[in-house]
Amino acid sequence: MSLNFLIAEQVLRVDDRRDAVEAVVHQYDAFLNLLCAEKFSFQREAVRTALRFLVSDKYPNLERLALENWNAHKEIQQKHEGGSAAYLDKMPLRDRKAASLDLATGAGKSYVMYALAAITLAEGMVDRVLVLCPSLTIEDGLLEKFTALAGNSELAAIMKELGAAVTIPGIKRGNETVRDGNICIESGLTGAEIAMLIGDKSGPAIIANTYGDVRPDHLLAQAQRIRLTVDSQPAK
Repeated sequence: MSLNFLIAEQVLRVDDRRDAVEAVVHQYDAFLNLLCAEKFSFQREAVRTALRFLVSDKYPNLERLALENWNAHKEIQQKHEGGSAAYLDKMPLRDRKAASLDLATGAGKSYVMYALAAITLAEGMVDRVLVLCPSLTIEDGLLEKFTALAGNSELAAIMKELGAAVTIPGIKRGNETVRDGNICIESGLTGAEIAMLIGDKSGPAIIANTYGDVRPDHLLAQAQRIRLTVDSQPAK
């Protein structure tokens, strides 16, 4: 007998709404309310869910999140044969704070990416952000959009009032000097170029994979070399 599965049943749920986590997540409500138009309010929840995962010490890595969902949801167990070990084997970055965010075409993925980049920089969770694109056309589009958002004085004022570590992120291409506090948007980089842009072992970074696959084997090899550290205090 064949079984049909809903995509929504396979999504990993982040279940941590402790005060310490929510304090960080909702600190940026004004920023998200301004960034995300009312008809795209779902973008805010996408950002908040991702932030909970990044901030929470309950989930030191993807494996912990995946196992919690495996044990809690029979739909996941039914779809993936071979037990939890086989399920985890499908997640090559399970020892990292790694995840895929899936939004429909036209849903505003670029705003979600910018929000996560800006907030993690503001919180001091990362030093710099690298956004890898599959084409020059998308690179140009994101560069224009991110530059406009970074130049928004109202968004900057909110970050300043919050005492952000980075109030206005610098938006760079890969052929420019990329420093701490920058978001670098590039396509078609070699492993050596990626290591140079993010500083390799000099500090934590987030890799964002946009609009499809960007040489998955290459992206995996680079991501496995990068540390993402989250400085958060356990909730009392």
